[in-house]
This record gives sequence, C-alpha cells and structure tokens, in this order.
Amino acid sequence: MSLKLDDFIGIIVIILSAFLYFLTNDLPEQSAFFPKYLIILFGVLGVILFFQSFKNKREQSKESSFSMKNLKDPSKALGLLIVYVILINLIGFFIATTMFVVVFMVVFKEKSFKKVVLTAVLLDAFLYVLFVYQLNVPLP
Repeated sequence: MSLKLDDFIGIIVIILSAFLYFLTNDLPEQSAFFPKYLIILFGVLGVILFFQSFKNKREQSKESSFSMKNLKDPSKALGLLIVYVILINLIGFFIATTMFVVVFMVVFKEKSFKKVVLTAVLLDAFLYVLFVYQLNVPLP
C-alpha cells in the first residue's frame, strides 16, 4: 500500500491538531474556547480527508501519490512566506508586501505584467486604508 498525498496531509493535520490542542491547555478557559473549537474542527477535517482518501484510492491517479514533485510548489510558497516575514521587520510591511505579491505571482507564472502590478497596488492600497485609517493600527 503506497502513501497517497491525501493520506499524508490528513495524518499531518491530525498530528498538528493534537499538538495545537495540547498547547491551548495553558490558556485561561474563556480564552481557550474559540481556539480549541477551531482546532477540533481542523482535526475533524483531517480525519475526514484521511478516510476519504481510502474510499477514493481506486479512482486516484498516479499524480496524487506522495512524492517530492508534488511538494515543489508548496515548498516554493513556504520559502517565499518565510522570506516575506523576515523582510517585514527589515524594510517595512508595505514594501515587503508589494515585493512578496509581485515575486509570488511571477514565481507561479502569472504572465500579465498589468495583473501583477494592479494586484500589488490594489492590495497595498486596501491594506493601508484598512489598517491605517479604519483600524488605526501601526504597521512595521
């Protein structure tokens, strides 16, 4: 029996949910209610994904089996997110966000220069209005 991608993700979600639920035990009871609820929901969805993968084993193609090739795009996205978080502290939120959106769209093969620029500018404008004007939240 080979490990399919859905099996792997389901197991990871279940383990992560158990770990996060354990971490919420240190929170006060009222503060822990909502995080625990979301973590339980996350875990239930992981269990459903895991069991559905067994149900659909016959219908799955070879592409859905677990391999490093299937992790290439998620690994790129994770790497870009890590760099983005580091850059926020170094060069500021808005510049880092603009750079992140542009690089992310280019790495994932968005060919339209107009779409890339428009997305970056509109996202920055929306975030600026939301956080600076509406919520009065200072951003790094």
